[in-house]
Amino acid sequence: MEEDRTYVSHTWKEIDGELYYFMKNEMMAVGDVYLGRQVFSFNSSGILERIAPADGDTINTVYYDENVKYYVDGNSIHFLGEDGQDKIVYGVPQKIFSLSVDGDTIYFMMEEKLCSIKTDGTGFKEEAGAGGWLTSVSIASEKGKVSFCYTDEAEDDADLMFGFINRLENGEILWSQEIEGYPRKYEKLQQSGDWTYCIHSNADWYGMGEPYSNVVYRVAGDTTERVTGEGIEEYFVYGDTIYYMQNGVFKTDSITKATKAEREQKDLVNNNPVEAYNKYVNDVLINEYGKFNSFHVEYGYGMGEYGFRRIPAVLDTGIISTHIEDMDLDGMPELMVFTMKPSQDEGMDIDLHMYHIEDGKIKFLGEKRLCTRLLWAEEHKFRIYIKNFGDRKVIGASSKGYVYVSGDGTGFEFNLYQIDKVSGLKELLLKEESASDWSDESKASWVDDIMQQGFEVTASEWIQQGNEDFFISDNEPNCKLLIAGQVAMNVSKEEFFASEWSSNGFESGGNVECPYKVVGDIVIND
Repeated sequence: MEEDRTYVSHTWKEIDGELYYFMKNEMMAVGDVYLGRQVFSFNSSGILERIAPADGDTINTVYYDENVKYYVDGNSIHFLGEDGQDKIVYGVPQKIFSLSVDGDTIYFMMEEKLCSIKTDGTGFKEEAGAGGWLTSVSIASEKGKVSFCYTDEAEDDADLMFGFINRLENGEILWSQEIEGYPRKYEKLQQSGDWTYCIHSNADWYGMGEPYSNVVYRVAGDTTERVTGEGIEEYFVYGDTIYYMQNGVFKTDSITKATKAEREQKDLVNNNPVEAYNKYVNDVLINEYGKFNSFHVEYGYGMGEYGFRRIPAVLDTGIISTHIEDMDLDGMPELMVFTMKPSQDEGMDIDLHMYHIEDGKIKFLGEKRLCTRLLWAEEHKFRIYIKNFGDRKVIGASSKGYVYVSGDGTGFEFNLYQIDKVSGLKELLLKEESASDWSDESKASWVDDIMQQGFEVTASEWIQQGNEDFFISDNEPNCKLLIAGQVAMNVSKEEFFASEWSSNGFESGGNVECPYKVVGDIVIND
């Protein structure tokens, strides 16, 4: 009973945090009640305790006024009353699919158009054209406001769906919005006020954010908010509460509380991106990549049964360093995450993982390998840096490794990358060469290629650097060193070859322990 002592009927009521339904005969619902496309189950006290799909989870049946329903049968809309009589409300030669009933108006799809008629079969109207798209997934309507989904494939088509959620009011589409991820198929649409709710999944087929399955989102204009976790089978929104089935369990949540964390995260990302990035690293990325802790490690070498056997130095794995900087000069910084992990062959690889901010969210942009097979040689040095050209910035990595026991074992690498919002990280230059090919001509070629990218050092400086470390010159303007590392035996090359280890072990194939250590160091400059 209401405060004015009138009885409620055919309506929902939230009382002391529990949801009840009062039927048109003013009786509180107990047991199963069919409404819309769902079956609501109430316990003996009238409290909602379960939601399930009605009639096999079809989009072509709507229960209205409890046990009265409208449904689509091929090219006609039917009405089935409480008396059990079935009558055709509207019939046409074309196929009709998807259905929603709002008061005395029925909304449905026909020939790529959103159409409506009155429940008495009069007043046919084309509400909106889909512009060559199909609208097949779901329609929701409330008080003359309609939400529907455009897709480019029929629901039973095996191809990937692309689509938008649309909001129609007074015959005009107010907005069209998509949710990140594929396929863009928005199911089980519901409306509550200005918000349109749906269930969506992201299979991560194209690397569009983190994969998830069956999550309730809500959309209003250009605002999209995640409401629930994964595994949602059915849901119902009433006021600020969402009632839902998650992996077979009935649950309720405050929508304001459920979306608060995401709103706060968006505010932080937009207003303080550096703090947001640091929080993202600590809360998310360290769990994903691990944290690198050992910046100075000693390792032993030994001899194998069939001759020389190198034991590669293996440092710790995980995040070496992070760096935040506006790399594409758009006013919003990017996050660079540098990680180290064992190579597929031997030694260690250093990878760059790039993140940026888009639509108030931190999103993965791409990754590249900056250095390969580090620390596998008797001596290996590398540097990672940022070069600023005024109107663009690049991320560079250079490395050089020495193998004392092999005359052609020395290798050189020089890589340059630039941010590209379309492709992620664009490769500008990738140079690799072994010592056996390291002639004056090849050095000059490297100099030409690198200077064509905008570096300002002279050829003689580059050749000198090439003879030594082939790193960026200390005189290179607007160049910022981020990470420097090396691994080396704490003996010289000459001492190595003069040792009993080298002569007895390498030449005779003996099994001699190495008396020396390999020392690895990484220095972070940030």
